Amino acid sequence: MAPAADSAPGAAVPASSIAAPQPGTDPRVQQRQFLAAAQALLALDGSPLSMQRYGEAQARLHGLLESTDSADSVHLALALLDLSHAPAQAFAQADAVPGSGQAGDGGSRTRERALAATGFLEQAVAANPANLSALWHLAFLLESFDDARAVEVWRQLVAQASEHLQALVRLAEGLLLLEDHAQAQEIGERALALAEERGDDVSAGRARNVLGRAYLHQGQYQLAETMFKKAAVSTPGSRWGCAYQSLGQLYTTLGEVDLPPIEDGSD
Repeated sequence: MAPAADSAPGAAVPASSIAAPQPGTDPRVQQRQFLAAAQALLALDGSPLSMQRYGEAQARLHGLLESTDSADSVHLALALLDLSHAPAQAFAQADAVPGSGQAGDGGSRTRERALAATGFLEQAVAANPANLSALWHLAFLLESFDDARAVEVWRQLVAQASEHLQALVRLAEGLLLLEDHAQAQEIGERALALAEERGDDVSAGRARNVLGRAYLHQGQYQLAETMFKKAAVSTPGSRWGCAYQSLGQLYTTLGEVDLPPIEDGSD
């Protein structure tokens, strides 16, 4: 939620002014309100930042920490500043760190940018565990280099917003990576029920693929096949290929390797 029209530019929106999601309401509405509050604090005009303007923006935001009770919004704004607005030079020294990646490839700078943002996001969550935007950004970044921590933060987000469908799906997928198949099945079932209730075919397809892989690893092959086929024929877009690959793993496990062509839309 953006600041009221009569709010001073750069004034923080108190977390208490962002209403908790009502039962049956998509929690992403509240998530966007937290994001908008942080973006308002950035007070940027969209033009690329020089190192001087980047430093000034950092200093201004750090100054707000001493005069506001919305530290979570300020820390989220600092994370967004590093993620999306900081000039490349701000992290150029990362290329000189041995083992951080090939010089000039940008990979090390990208990692340093993400790590800097992660630190601010952790402080935002510490200041307000209900800040769904900070939790989302933090879990999303952690998926790149720490699956266990990412799952932990997805759990935190789901604890704050039990009907956050997209977080449920990503939590279930993370649990699969950690080989916690029973928990992945439990969360996947919650996600699928919610996706079907909302008519969200893409999320339903991802949830079915999670359930299929959870069933497969637990030896429930018929259930796995049913889920993979439903994901393959009922989900628009690239999830078809993902479910088809999962079917291939299932049939290889069972010794049935003669699959129909991927263009064949029938079971």
